[in-house]
Amino acid sequence: MTKLKSSKSLLPTLFTMLILSIVLIGATSFVQSKKQLDANLSFKGKVTTIVYDIPLAGVKVKCENATTTTAADGSFTLSVPNKNKQFYKINFSKKGYMSGYLDSIPAKSDEIRMNLMKKN
Repeated sequence: MTKLKSSKSLLPTLFTMLILSIVLIGATSFVQSKKQLDANLSFKGKVTTIVYDIPLAGVKVKCENATTTTAADGSFTLSVPNKNKQFYKINFSKKGYMSGYLDSIPAKSDEIRMNLMKKN
């Protein structure tokens, strides 16, 4: 006949298993948050002239330490390191046009639209 262990002898084992479970869950959460923080954010949009809404090619688009240039149709995609911020500032510049910026762009945003005005 097998003897059952008393509940007193099971307590240290159950306690150890509980602590190990908590540690493993914490470690998994940390690794997942680190992966999310390391991932890049992607901002997409289009730059046009303020008059007639004509697409502007060659506009320098900058956010944090990332830079790109708009395509012939004025579109851009900018990959920015995720700094775990809620909002970002994006700068736009092109020779012959007044520079501009958009402040407080949400990390998860829809297409960004920017209009630049030609210098006189």
